[in-house]
Amino acid sequence: MRHLIQFAVFLASLLLIINSASAQQDSVFTTFSGDSVTVWNTHILENCASRFAVSITMLGNDSISITETDTIGPIANCICTYDLSVTLTGLGIGHYTVDVYRLYLLEYFYEKDTTVYIGSTTFDIAHLPSMSYSDQFYQSECKERTGVSEKVEVPNNYSLEVNYPNPFNPSTQITFSLPKATYVTLKVYDVLGREISVLVNEKKQPGEYSITWNAEGVPSGVYFYRMVAGGYIETKKMVIIQ
Repeated sequence: MRHLIQFAVFLASLLLIINSASAQQDSVFTTFSGDSVTVWNTHILENCASRFAVSITMLGNDSISITETDTIGPIANCICTYDLSVTLTGLGIGHYTVDVYRLYLLEYFYEKDTTVYIGSTTFDIAHLPSMSYSDQFYQSECKERTGVSEKVEVPNNYSLEVNYPNPFNPSTQITFSLPKATYVTLKVYDVLGREISVLVNEKKQPGEYSITWNAEGVPSGVYFYRMVAGGYIETKKMVIIQ
């Protein structure tokens, strides 16, 4: 009887771990190989059926967000230790910060949408890369290695997208694309043409970029953001509401 009670307590504890939307034992670090930097997230303790979708987001010029989403949910009565990595190539020269998050969604049978901060790591790129791609894989004690390799296409044209959200308060995201290495300026002006903020003022490699403008303290009203890249000039309107 005592052994039966101990087993029941163990099973209840195990199910609690599986269903709790929180990462445990994670370790985040980086390694380098040639032009690439690999961000490792190791000792992930999740249910055995987990299958992670990984998204990579550039936040500004030197900040990267990696989000791991369990697309299966807490359906297995066992837990496993996972290793997951994301390899990035094509970053420009600079000092980078990477923040790693894990996302548990109601649609995948969790009790509610929950985002858990896992950890962060920093690294420096001292030279320009020769190619551009991203690769990710994960491996657990329960599964063979699963890999994904994704080519990052170089845009065919210059473009400046409509900011989102718009109207906004207090921050919005502006996305633009470059087909080749170009010196870029992205500035915000008021309706009188006065410069309010400089968001980008540097040479960038080809690719798509997203810049967040935090307009906290800026009065409500209509503003314009203007991108100049080589011979390309584009201006769009946005609205701040309080």
